[in-house]
Amino acid sequence: NLTGVGLRTKIGISVYAVASYVQDGTRVKGAEDVLKADGVRLLHLVMQRTVQPTEFIGAFRAAVGKSYPDEKFAAEFTQLTNAVGENAAAKGDHVILLSVPGEGVRIQMGKKVDVMVKNPAFAQALWEVYLGAKPLDEGLKKGLVSMPTP
Repeated sequence: NLTGVGLRTKIGISVYAVASYVQDGTRVKGAEDVLKADGVRLLHLVMQRTVQPTEFIGAFRAAVGKSYPDEKFAAEFTQLTNAVGENAAAKGDHVILLSVPGEGVRIQMGKKVDVMVKNPAFAQALWEVYLGAKPLDEGLKKGLVSMPTP
């Protein structure tokens, strides 16, 4: 079920559109419900501009760093950096973050990157980037939960 959509901008430039989904049957009234959901969750980003690999990983690292110490997910970011390699997130690419309870998060970037990071806490940290107490953007957070599920 779609919980909402938003547009990530940086300095007035569109970076990506993002949609949030939760597993069928999951009730969502707000951001906290998505964060606590005990089911499959998905974030679907569609790149509006090309983002180089160091900037792509760096943006997620900085956003997670708003709530966690730098070393907290060092191994997970190393795994992600190695998987992304020299692949930019190109304009039009679809980036999928699929959180599976008890497993971790599968990250796909276009047809170039497909990696499973087996740490549920890392998956939670990525969702907190958008829906947590210190989100990237309050407007984006509101958009991602603008369609409550029944």
